[in-house]
Order: sequence, then structure tokens, then C-alpha cells
Amino acid sequence: MRRGSQETVRARAAAYLYYEKLWNAEELRLITRSGVKRYYLRNVTGPGQYVFASELGQPKLDSASVPLLTQQPMDLVVDYPLPVNGETLPITALQMGNPNCCIFVDDFDSLDWRSIGRSIETHRQFPDRTNVTFVRVLNRAEIELRIWERGVGETTASGTCSCAASVASMVNGRTDRRVTAHTPGGDVEIHWREDNEVVITGSAAVVYRGEWLT
Repeated sequence: MRRGSQETVRARAAAYLYYEKLWNAEELRLITRSGVKRYYLRNVTGPGQYVFASELGQPKLDSASVPLLTQQPMDLVVDYPLPVNGETLPITALQMGNPNCCIFVDDFDSLDWRSIGRSIETHRQFPDRTNVTFVRVLNRAEIELRIWERGVGETTASGTCSCAASVASMVNGRTDRRVTAHTPGGDVEIHWREDNEVVITGSAAVVYRGEWLT
């Protein structure tokens, strides 16, 4: 089981750079395959323990951008009936740096979400495959997640999936535009700003240091 995602790795890189005093400006810009990501230090909670805010990007909500193959183009993919394992599940899909499929549930024990996630990841209607996030809405400001990550499988934490699930909750009218996303790997704060930028705030810590001998 993977313990983090690309966003988690980038947050750890930001923590390391700050810890080693290689970053002391107001913001840190990391060049990644999905573009430049900006990090802002919000708090120092202990030696080598930091809280960062990061602008993850702007969600794309139409079917072509996800991409999701549908009979007719859709400007917003909400409650789309997707056939999976002999049943039809209502999904919300969006592009958040990569394809994301979100399914709302009342509890996680009432369905085999790992099997469903595996089937949806490689579903023929998702030509680039997709992350699959199962979302339990706790209240207007909190959601709980279980994550099946594209190319990885079950994942305890993912910044991208947390952002996608939060935006999906917002466009479905289930939460406000600022929420806390709870995952087995930890909690993050998600804010979908009025300028359409999604900002994730979470913690990262330096747990060990080593040197590679050549």
C-alpha cells in the first residue's frame, strides 16, 4: 500500500529544502511534470515539522478535459451513470492535474470499494485511466476519503485526490468551498478560491537524514 502521492512527495521536498536552509523566500516554486507548483510556509510546529499551503491548480469539470468518453459532451460531470461490475454507479468526474472519479458513500464498509476502484481505474470510458476516490461527507466542512490511485492502487493519502474529492463535494452542493479532508494518512485543508485556484494546506516533517556514498 502506497503511503503518499506525488503531492505528498512534493510537500516532503519543500520541507527538506526549508530544513536545510535552501529556501528562505516567501514562496517556493517547484518545477514538476504538471507545471510549476508554489509552496508557502504557514507554520513551524516543531523541529523539522512544517505546515505548507500549495496552489494545486484549477479544476476542469467538462467531460472532454477529464477525459471521460460520453455519448454527448458534458460541461459538468455530476451524477453520471457509470456501469461498473454489473451495476450502475453515479459518479462525479473532473481533471485536477490528472483524471479523477469521485463516488459519494454513506459508509465505507457497505461496499467493496477496492474492487470498484480497480475496475473504474481501467474503465473503457476513462481512456487515460483515473484516480477513484470514495467520499463520505461528514458535514458542510468535513469529508472522509478512501483512495484508489491510478497506477498504484490503495493509497492512504493523496493531495490531488483530496482536492478533487473536495471540489466534487462542492459542485454537488454538499459542502462549502473550504473543507477538511480526512484520510487514513492524515488530514489536509482544501480551499477552492473564488479565482478558481484550489489550495491545499497540510503538514510535512523531516523524519531522518542520510548521505549517499559514491
